[in-house]
Amino acid sequence: MEYLIILNFLTAIVAFIVLCWKRHFLFALVALFCIVFYGYGIWHAGIHIDNEICQMLHDEERYGRDKAYPAALGGWMALMLSNVFLALYPWLKRWAVVLWMLQVAACGVAVSIFSPLSVTEGLYAVCCAIMCEMAIMTGLTYLEFTVLENIYLHSLLPTVFALPALCVSVRSLRKERQHNYLSLLVSGAWFVLNLCMTIVVWTHYIHLPLVDAGRLCIGELKAMSGHTWSGYVTVNILIFVVAFLVDAIISWLIYRYAKHHFTQKRS
Repeated sequence: MEYLIILNFLTAIVAFIVLCWKRHFLFALVALFCIVFYGYGIWHAGIHIDNEICQMLHDEERYGRDKAYPAALGGWMALMLSNVFLALYPWLKRWAVVLWMLQVAACGVAVSIFSPLSVTEGLYAVCCAIMCEMAIMTGLTYLEFTVLENIYLHSLLPTVFALPALCVSVRSLRKERQHNYLSLLVSGAWFVLNLCMTIVVWTHYIHLPLVDAGRLCIGELKAMSGHTWSGYVTVNILIFVVAFLVDAIISWLIYRYAKHHFTQKRS
């Protein structure tokens, strides 16, 4: 497992080359970010970090070796396959996104098979392992990185995902005899809804230091779950995986509708 960070780095390079070759420059920027991230991780933390990952999973999630090692392996595989499907996007298009979501779920199932975890706990363990891997690569603590990712980045991305549909609708509105007020209304309302969600989440935590924000978030999640472990895992999966993916899919559907109408009008 110790060399999987190098495989992640190499697959990110391959994805960047392929996407530049196929002129998908937006996704190429994502691949470039992955290259820089993994390169910094290798330089900062080295390649022999599996014991650190397992130790962090033990300290933060109380996972023994029988749970921590399969979770860490599943996390690395999920990250590497993400680079693979990023490289395959020019050919698979939307199916690359679908297969990416399925592979993350498959990694969770695989972890549950090779460890004493249920399927839901396996998916949760993969997500925790990814957090540990990225925290170690960046030199942050587990709690600090989860706050940056789960609270700030996770709440910002839905607003970013809703932006392309709004841009297409506004562009359509500016063209003569190509007005589609329904598309503008839907995409605008969806963007404002996601923006309000981002603002609410950020203002709830932004005044706190990272560690205090993390403890507050964990306390609120535990309260929502009824202070049971299975409920806590389920709440995390529903909020940070299911709800996030549903929001992204809705943004994509609105974008496809706006783009389809704009293309029809132009032709």
